Amino acid sequence: MRSIVKLPAVLVALITAQNEHNSQAFAEVFTNDALVHDEGKDYSGKAAIKTWNEDTNKKYNTRLEPEAMREKGAEIILTVLVRKFIQDLKEVAAIWK
Repeated sequence: MRSIVKLPAVLVALITAQNEHNSQAFAEVFTNDALVHDEGKDYSGKAAIKTWNEDTNKKYNTRLEPEAMREKGAEIILTVLVRKFIQDLKEVAAIWK
């Protein structure tokens, strides 16, 4: 993970879990009543967030790179670069054909 911004520990844990595709650790960062809204659907609670993260990891295989962070009142707004991670270079060649 690039360290261009100093992140709170909870965000470091979230990004680390995502980049390791560890859905259990990813879900544990959230509160029991957390809500994730993605692609027009809501996922409420740790179990639903874990399942959503597992599914999106299989579908997109993404990594997060923090770019900027700012505080707005009680909110923290984190800007990340989302990269699709491809392990097999042959697959990259196939994508570009």
